[in-house]
Amino acid sequence: MLQAGYEVVLFVDKREKSHDTIIASLLAEKVKCELRTLAVGDFLWVARPSAATATSTRPIGSPGTADDSIFILDCIAERKTIADLVSSVLDGRYKEQKSRLASLPIPHCFYIVEAEYMAVNPFMQVHCPSMNIESVKTAMVST
Repeated sequence: MLQAGYEVVLFVDKREKSHDTIIASLLAEKVKCELRTLAVGDFLWVARPSAATATSTRPIGSPGTADDSIFILDCIAERKTIADLVSSVLDGRYKEQKSRLASLPIPHCFYIVEAEYMAVNPFMQVHCPSMNIESVKTAMVST
């Protein structure tokens, strides 16, 4: 239960490629959100005092973060296009990122993969035919 005087805000990582479009879409749906530098993940839900302003320049979640009144909630997400997911599985970044997410004391860590599940096969056949399609499908559903 959220205490009186707090609001839930979605922090979107500043380094997210299409953050302007994402923020605009979220604000159009009346989702309270703002750009921040996140140490891990692309989207992080927090609770903070309603009158809070963005005063810290340190990445949220990093040691010594000055945002003492901000409480990290139980959900974090990493966003991937299908091309980035395939690339990260091939070069090993996927395992490293998954490990960093799994090490957090946040119970709900997940990937948002921008692709239809059924579109993976045609993409793979064109862009990396020698790669095991099951590796990518597993990565899409088992984070």
